[in-house]
Amino acid sequence: MSTTPDRIADIWGPRTPHEGPGWPVRVDQNLEEEPDRWVQAACFLCSNGCGLDIGVKDDRPGGRMVGVRGKATDVVNRGRLGPKGLYGWVANASTDRLTTPLIRRGDRLEPVVGLPSGQALLLVNPMQPLATGPVFAAWDGVDRGPLGTGDPLAAARAGRNDLEAPATAVLPVIAEVLASLRASAGADLVRMSGSGATCFALFDNIESRDLAARRLASQYPDWWQLPTRLR
Repeated sequence: MSTTPDRIADIWGPRTPHEGPGWPVRVDQNLEEEPDRWVQAACFLCSNGCGLDIGVKDDRPGGRMVGVRGKATDVVNRGRLGPKGLYGWVANASTDRLTTPLIRRGDRLEPVVGLPSGQALLLVNPMQPLATGPVFAAWDGVDRGPLGTGDPLAAARAGRNDLEAPATAVLPVIAEVLASLRASAGADLVRMSGSGATCFALFDNIESRDLAARRLASQYPDWWQLPTRLR
């Protein structure tokens, strides 16, 4: 398959100095096999958000990722991809990848039992940069303990994300994302993910999720979103 020269040995590739507008295009790509289709996306493995296309092979339900290529028309990268963007996706099919959700119980990680597979999920990001360091610096440092035992969804509803308050203090638009998701009909659980700024909502059904996705796309066209499902 067609693959950009080794970006481990030569991280950024040949330099393309120029003057004025019109940064030269250089499309980097890494393919394991020829895809059946390309899906427009962006790389979120660093703060640049380089435009890329994801190669998808439709040989199983939902398809599988077989490669990436930089997007020549993107104003950020003009087709270029860093080593993380080029190679990070390979971990999706790694045998070392976790395929079962885990929850902390004291000093152990245990499989989550009873989590409904296929539940409708909507991810939303306001597309504003948020570094992890300032969020942890604003956190009060108090460990409020693990989630409760029993039904995982009930435990999640009763739980919280301790980084939500400091992240919102650093990037106030997170509060608007969460409020918009909570105002969506059928939203069962709304939280910020990790240290932000991506937030998510679980929905009672796919129809409610898709309705919320259309409403948010209309009201907040600059926000990124991904309608999907729990696995």
